[in-house]
Amino acid sequence: MSSKNSHNQLWPLRFLLPFFLLQYAYQPMDYDSTYATVRGALLDGVFGPPKGGVYSPSVQYTLYQMALTALERAPQVESVFLNMPNLHFLPCTPVGSKFEDDVYIATSEPHGNIEAVVTRKDAKPHARL
Repeated sequence: MSSKNSHNQLWPLRFLLPFFLLQYAYQPMDYDSTYATVRGALLDGVFGPPKGGVYSPSVQYTLYQMALTALERAPQVESVFLNMPNLHFLPCTPVGSKFEDDVYIATSEPHGNIEAVVTRKDAKPHARL
């Protein structure tokens, strides 16, 4: 069984779906530049360096690292909200073929969403309750 591939396998039998919801609050500035900075930070936070990637023990850890990296690189961003699906996949051997760590089927259970909000210490509240 291979330990990683070049697409989305983080380690054996653990996959990350490249889908998440992102919202961030920021002070007025150049939107396009901030978007590019935050996007790059999130990608680096989830995938790590091109050679070797980054180990992640959980989806919660990955979300936190992504948000932390965005806050570190974009000082105008006050907070980051992330929502990521927590889906599981099982190895599958199609009839008449040999499993070579290449076919996985999404399961319906367990599943859910994992959310995180990471803010700066001095961030202002987003809403008054």
